[in-house]
Amino acid sequence: MLVLVKWQTMLTASMTLEKYPGIEVDVTTEVAETMSEDSRVHDSGYSNKEITESAVAEVNNLKSATAGPLDYIPHAALWSTFLAAAPVIRDWWQGNTTHEKCALKVAKITGLKAAKVAGILGLLAFPPTSAPNSIYLVAKVCYEIFKAYAR
Repeated sequence: MLVLVKWQTMLTASMTLEKYPGIEVDVTTEVAETMSEDSRVHDSGYSNKEITESAVAEVNNLKSATAGPLDYIPHAALWSTFLAAAPVIRDWWQGNTTHEKCALKVAKITGLKAAKVAGILGLLAFPPTSAPNSIYLVAKVCYEIFKAYAR
């Protein structure tokens, strides 16, 4: 599996450097050793083994029964923000918008997500509203996933 990750990462790095010749890329230690002739490729300091171990540990943490539903809110908020900001960042990479407009839109998305998370946590902390809000949130997430895949 590590070899597969190494070659996939190297291929992705090579394609990125071809498409965007003016950028630099941080890659795993193994890929950096393989692509050492290119001055735009830098060692991130992480090896494939470290990344794999970290991912396995995180999956094992998710599988453990000690974590409650509220423990996943920070991760969900982070991924939700990333997924909402990704199209804006892609437009900037493709040259369809300026850096300033991209930064403003990403800041707006991040601020709105932070406000929503704070509001949700506030509502979930209040017992009479926690059950109905939980049901609403699950339904909303399912709907958003359906919408994303229906496109």
